[in-house]
Amino acid sequence: VRSRGLGDVYKRQLFIVYPRGSEWTLNTIKLSENTFEQRASLPASWAGLTNKDLETASGVIGAKFCHNARFIAIAETRDAILKMAEKAVKEFKRNI
Repeated sequence: VRSRGLGDVYKRQLFIVYPRGSEWTLNTIKLSENTFEQRASLPASWAGLTNKDLETASGVIGAKFCHNARFIAIAETRDAILKMAEKAVKEFKRNI
């Protein structure tokens, strides 16, 4: 059995979650430095939505913002952003 290095884990990673001030951020990962193309986009139904509209579309209380280009989303809490990340991964897998 060959152990996997961090590079292998990174290659399979679709999104990055991190705190930003008092909020939490979900970011996509670009395919390379030379493109805006992403490994996976956030769900199309979230694009450009904020606050209650995004909460309704995502089904996540505390969802605050999703960029129209679907490369970043923001939530009030860590729990909310992790729920958003889980939903984004499930949608990505459903569409491949």
